[in-house]
Amino acid sequence: MSTKPLNTRLNQAAKAKRDEFYTQLTDIENELKHYKA
Repeated sequence: MSTKPLNTRLNQAAKAKRDEFYTQLTDIENELKHYKA
C-alpha cells in the first residue's frame, strides 16, 4: 500500500508557489443576493 499523501496537487502548488485561487465574479454576485436589503 502506498503512503503517498492524497493532497499531492496541493503540495505541488505550494512548492511551485502557484497556490493562489480566485473567487469568480458570478459566485460573489450570487452570494451578495443574500445580503441586499
